[in-house]
Amino acid sequence: MFRFNVESIAPPTSRGESTPNCITRSSETSPGGELVVLAQIRYLDSVHMCLSDELKPLFGIRKNGTHSLVIGRQSRVAVIIRPRLHQVEGNLCFAADLTAGSLPVTDPRCTDHLEYHLRVIMVFREIMGLTTRDSDIILGPSPTQRRTLLPLSINEVKIISRLDHNILPARMRQRWLASQPRDYTLGEVSARIFGYVPEERAEGKTVVSMAEVIHKFRSQCQKVIERVNPDLIFILDYITF
Repeated sequence: MFRFNVESIAPPTSRGESTPNCITRSSETSPGGELVVLAQIRYLDSVHMCLSDELKPLFGIRKNGTHSLVIGRQSRVAVIIRPRLHQVEGNLCFAADLTAGSLPVTDPRCTDHLEYHLRVIMVFREIMGLTTRDSDIILGPSPTQRRTLLPLSINEVKIISRLDHNILPARMRQRWLASQPRDYTLGEVSARIFGYVPEERAEGKTVVSMAEVIHKFRSQCQKVIERVNPDLIFILDYITF
C-alpha cells in the first residue's frame, strides 16, 4: 500500500514555516517506509511555465514535464514538475546542476553537440520572450548516455514581449554565439531549426522563405496555446523571430 503526501523537503522559512514543495509517495510495506519524490511544486500566477514546456517540441527541445492546478479563488497556480533530486548524507535535496555559465570552455564535456543544443535553447528563450540568466539553462546527464551532458531550460515563469526587454544577457551571447570559431547568430540557428532555405543557399534544395517558416510556426504555436489555455492566445503577438 502506498501513501501520497504533499510536503516540503526544503529548509523552513525564518518563521519556521515551510511551504509544501513536493509530492511524495511512501510505501507502508517497505522497511522504514521508503520515500519516493514524485514531483516538485512551484506556486505561480499563471500557466506560462506549462505553455513554454508544451512548445519545446517545436524547437526539438526536451520537455521538463509539467502539469498545473488552479488553487482557490485567487487563481493561484500550482505547477507540478518532474523532479531533479539527489541525496546528500541521506537527505533528499533538489539537484544542484551545472549551469551554462559554470561549465569551463576547457571541460572535455563541452562538445560541439552540447554547444549546438545550448544555442537551440537560447533561440527558444529569445523567440518565446523568456528572460534568461546563466542559471536558467542547466546541464545534466543525457537520458540515453549518462556521460554526455545535455542542456535543459528551466525557470520559464513568464513569457514577455522581447521587443520591450533584453532576453539573453550579453555575456551569454558572447560566450556561446560570437566567440565560436565561426560567428553564430540566433538567425542562423533559427534557420537550421525551422528549415529556412533562402534562394542563395538552396544548392538544389527546395527554397523555403522566412514568411513560410513564420506562418507555419505561428500556426503550430496557436494549436498548442489553444490546447493549454485559450485565454493566452495574446502571447502569439509576443512570439517573433
